[in-house]
Amino acid sequence: MATLPPKAVSGIIKPLHTDAGVSVESLDLRGVDLTSPAGKLQLTVLAAVAEMEKGRIVERTKEGLARA
Repeated sequence: MATLPPKAVSGIIKPLHTDAGVSVESLDLRGVDLTSPAGKLQLTVLAAVAEMEKGRIVERTKEGLARA
Protein backbone atom coordinates (compact mmCIF):
# COMPACT_ATOMS: atom_id res chain seq x y z
CA MET A 1 0.00 0.00 0.00
CA ALA A 2 1.29 3.44 -0.89
CA THR A 3 -0.01 6.97 -0.78
CA LEU A 4 1.09 9.05 -3.72
CA PRO A 5 -0.06 12.36 -5.14
CA PRO A 6 -2.22 11.85 -8.24
CA LYS A 7 0.41 13.27 -10.60
CA ALA A 8 2.95 10.77 -9.28
CA VAL A 9 0.45 7.97 -9.73
CA SER A 10 -0.40 8.95 -13.28
CA GLY A 11 3.30 9.04 -14.13
CA ILE A 12 3.96 5.51 -12.88
CA ILE A 13 0.73 3.65 -13.53
CA LYS A 14 1.43 2.88 -17.19
CA PRO A 15 5.02 1.64 -16.67
CA LEU A 16 3.83 -0.53 -13.78
CA HIS A 17 1.19 -2.17 -15.91
CA THR A 18 3.33 -2.73 -18.96
CA ASP A 19 6.62 -3.65 -17.32
CA ALA A 20 5.73 -5.62 -14.21
CA GLY A 21 2.08 -6.57 -14.61
CA VAL A 22 1.22 -4.78 -11.36
CA SER A 23 -2.28 -3.46 -10.87
CA VAL A 24 -3.14 -0.36 -8.87
CA GLU A 25 -6.21 -0.18 -6.65
CA SER A 26 -7.43 2.96 -4.97
CA LEU A 27 -8.92 2.81 -1.50
CA ASP A 28 -10.73 6.08 -2.24
CA LEU A 29 -12.28 4.82 -5.48
CA ARG A 30 -13.67 1.51 -4.28
CA GLY A 31 -14.84 -0.67 -7.11
CA VAL A 32 -13.22 1.40 -9.86
CA ASP A 33 -10.88 -0.58 -12.10
CA LEU A 34 -8.07 1.87 -12.83
CA THR A 35 -6.98 -0.24 -15.78
CA SER A 36 -10.32 0.19 -17.58
CA PRO A 37 -10.91 3.16 -19.90
CA ALA A 38 -13.35 4.70 -17.38
CA GLY A 39 -10.89 4.18 -14.52
CA LYS A 40 -8.05 5.74 -16.49
CA LEU A 41 -10.29 8.72 -17.24
CA GLN A 42 -11.12 9.15 -13.55
CA LEU A 43 -7.45 8.94 -12.60
CA THR A 44 -6.53 11.49 -15.27
CA VAL A 45 -9.24 13.92 -14.12
CA LEU A 46 -8.20 13.57 -10.47
CA ALA A 47 -4.56 14.16 -11.42
CA ALA A 48 -5.49 17.29 -13.38
CA VAL A 49 -7.54 18.67 -10.48
CA ALA A 50 -4.68 18.00 -8.05
CA GLU A 51 -2.20 19.72 -10.37
CA MET A 52 -4.50 22.74 -10.71
CA GLU A 53 -4.94 22.97 -6.95
CA LYS A 54 -1.18 22.81 -6.45
CA GLY A 55 -0.80 25.72 -8.87
CA ARG A 56 -3.43 27.71 -7.00
CA ILE A 57 -1.63 27.09 -3.71
CA VAL A 58 1.65 28.31 -5.23
CA GLU A 59 -0.07 31.45 -6.58
CA ARG A 60 -1.69 32.26 -3.24
CA THR A 61 1.58 31.69 -1.42
CA LYS A 62 3.43 34.07 -3.75
CA GLU A 63 0.69 36.69 -3.36
CA GLY A 64 0.84 36.38 0.42
CA LEU A 65 4.62 36.70 0.47
CA ALA A 66 4.44 39.77 -1.79
CA ARG A 67 2.00 41.43 0.61
CA ALA A 68 4.06 40.62 3.69
